Amino acid sequence: MISALRQIFDYHCDPARPLALADLGRAVREMPVLSLRKYAYEHAFAFFWQELDTAFEPFDAECDRVEALCEGFRSQHFLAARIAHTSDRALIPGQPPAAGGSGMKISLCTISFRHQLIGLKGIACWARDNGFQGIELWAIHARNQSPLAIHNAQWMAAQGLSVPMISDYLPLHDPDLLRSRILLPRIAHYHLKNVSGRDRLGVFAPSNVYSAAGTRDGMVPLFEGAYDYSEFLAALAQEPGCEASLEWFGDAVFQTLQSDIAQVRARTRTEIPEAAGALGALVM
Repeated sequence: MISALRQIFDYHCDPARPLALADLGRAVREMPVLSLRKYAYEHAFAFFWQELDTAFEPFDAECDRVEALCEGFRSQHFLAARIAHTSDRALIPGQPPAAGGSGMKISLCTISFRHQLIGLKGIACWARDNGFQGIELWAIHARNQSPLAIHNAQWMAAQGLSVPMISDYLPLHDPDLLRSRILLPRIAHYHLKNVSGRDRLGVFAPSNVYSAAGTRDGMVPLFEGAYDYSEFLAALAQEPGCEASLEWFGDAVFQTLQSDIAQVRARTRTEIPEAAGALGALVM
């Protein structure tokens, strides 16, 4: 089934067949019905687990694998429908970046949801549905992930997401170092945020940020602060393989992140030429 799905994506996403892209959704319309039947494996595993009186842990692990497989199929069905509806070739797995631009990869940081009643699965699904391409794991969240967790990097990949970094604070107190370009070759990922004024920079001190009772005075959405991101984002859009993350510590987390990524995309968008390369391997 995975092989057939990959062939369908290859055919409909081939730039040599531009009219086929709109039919991608119809080509995979039966996928939810087919993937649902994969849960029959769980019933078979349960039968052998009980009849053979085997340990529960291996049975539970196999059930997790079945769930991850079905989640992957659901994700690819959603992705196919989205590609067909928008005709956005940038959404195609393995799509090369546009000529003259990098197609900046944007992630969100899980620290934004540290006081929310939402798990990693919910964060990842929301990120996927709102145009994010990765999940930046806050260090404490990463440390508390079980090695047997089903919502791991493989599951993330099935949602079209990556985990570009595990984040924590690295104190840099040398202003001359920060003003120079010496750090540039060592920067692999940008973390974007803004503040209402330089005098409010202390609001991002870890002791304040991590505290549920900490002040949020001075925290503003990305394009409403003292720093003008226009020139910086224009430069990032030309940087090969550029990656960045967004976070928000105030109220209305979902609305603020949704607005910020939409504006980032609008300011870094480049046209994808029809002659761009075909789909590589479908992430499953």
